[in-house]
Amino acid sequence: SRSSRAGARALARSVDTAARLGMAFRRRFTAVAGLALCLSRGSPAQGAAPDSHECGEGHWDAASEACVCNPGWRYAGLTDTLNFLQKTCTQFACESDTRCQQLLHIPDARCPIESWNCYCGWRYAFGASFSGFRSSDGEAKCMGVMYTFAMFATQLLHDSLKQMWKAFLVVAALLFPFGKKRMTCDHHRATLWSTLSLTMRGSCHNAVCVTERGYSLMRFLDDFAWSVYALDLMVWTYSLAIVIYLEVLVLWSIALWMFVVLVLLVGCLCGCCLFVGEGGGGAHCDGCCGGPSCDGPCGGGEAPQPGEAAGADAIYLGGPTPVDPFWGSWGYGGGMDLSGGGTCDCSCGFSRRRACTPLAWVIYLCPMMPENAWGGLLGYMVGTHVATPPEREYLGGSRVVDFLGCGWRRRTDLHGHADWRATVYHFLTREPHAEGAPGPGQGRHPGRRGQQAQLLSTSESGFSVGAARVFPIQRSFDLQTDRCFPSSFHDYSSNFCWICQNGNNQWDMWMSCRHIFCAECSSQMLVRGMPCPLCRMASSSILRGVGPRKGPHTI
Repeated sequence: SRSSRAGARALARSVDTAARLGMAFRRRFTAVAGLALCLSRGSPAQGAAPDSHECGEGHWDAASEACVCNPGWRYAGLTDTLNFLQKTCTQFACESDTRCQQLLHIPDARCPIESWNCYCGWRYAFGASFSGFRSSDGEAKCMGVMYTFAMFATQLLHDSLKQMWKAFLVVAALLFPFGKKRMTCDHHRATLWSTLSLTMRGSCHNAVCVTERGYSLMRFLDDFAWSVYALDLMVWTYSLAIVIYLEVLVLWSIALWMFVVLVLLVGCLCGCCLFVGEGGGGAHCDGCCGGPSCDGPCGGGEAPQPGEAAGADAIYLGGPTPVDPFWGSWGYGGGMDLSGGGTCDCSCGFSRRRACTPLAWVIYLCPMMPENAWGGLLGYMVGTHVATPPEREYLGGSRVVDFLGCGWRRRTDLHGHADWRATVYHFLTREPHAEGAPGPGQGRHPGRRGQQAQLLSTSESGFSVGAARVFPIQRSFDLQTDRCFPSSFHDYSSNFCWICQNGNNQWDMWMSCRHIFCAECSSQMLVRGMPCPLCRMASSSILRGVGPRKGPHTI
């Protein structure tokens, strides 16, 4: 059908353009063609006419001193370099599928591109020394290995793109009840959906999208985040497939021309040697090849230095990001370095920046999996939705709900990052000129300035601190029962807060990540709408327990 041949026409136009340019080469390198002819079958007497088989499917015309092709045949194309330079008739010009099947006696033979060889599949591509099967009577010819691969890949890509969208729509429909509970700001990350969302709603400062109250358009889209992710992945997959196809087409054309230039240079060098050996004069051959370099500025903003008072954007959006051994930083809802630094990876080789930029850009825009499945209709049913009433709020204890929280994608944190801890501490204490962070037992609690004034409401179901809700449980935390993060639980069991490095009688466990901080540091972070400094994920539900106890599950 016409649609099935659309992709192949792009390849045909590229090769035909190369062939037209090659005609100019052929006129300028007639001597090189004769030289290649000599190297391939020996030097004939000057003025002798080639044999009939040397014209392929044609005959020699002495008057024009050129091969005249038989009906249905034409001169060899650029990819058949020697025959192209000799101007022999080895290219069959197919007209239709029926004609190919009749002349070749192959039921599945097709004519995907007019004036090309017939496409007969892999079985016949290896005939005649990989140049393609030819009928015994010389009426038609099949494509060789190279063009068979090109047509096969084009047809496979076309068929895949024609059917793949159906599978993505089915997956998007199945994921309809699953949404996400926003724990991190994704408006600054480079994805197709984030770019569109940023265009619609504008920029986001200090991660206000995580802590804003009420049900907005953004919250509505979060309720269908997994379906949106499936559709975003569909668009990205189609873009990636098309870019890869075009990249391969361009690189194939470059390789083809490099091969032709190589043949011409070899012929030219051999001609120089031949002329010198026969005393027939001299010749000079030059060749120069070069490609653009991968130079240019890279990078971005600077991360706050340890001991400095970091700005709000540096705390909410900057700083380091944990990297999971399997999921990378994707487990935290992002695939980028939030520190603001950047490096150039210029390892693509020839014409690196021009050839690799489109593919690298599409890969850079790869969609990111939502950070959890705690939103949408299912999240409202299990008590994790942002609009869940306080009396129905999920407080832990279910392995299924914890699995939907996707904590298994976030198995590392920033517990050992001392410089980042110092930055967080100075941000909370507002001490821009402090020299370093306090040592263990020497820190001042950052939450002793107006903490109680920030409590918005109090009820039997807990009380609000900032945009989060705190639920007192009047007990100690347990490593297995509460599924606390191991590194954070180690600090808790030692009565040692990671931020202020002091002890406390009250401790908060953030439900989104299971990290534990002293109640005063935790309250200050909640008032400021900060994400967890250890995993960079925000939490709207907090369990407030008492100090640690010694027991079998204490680290």
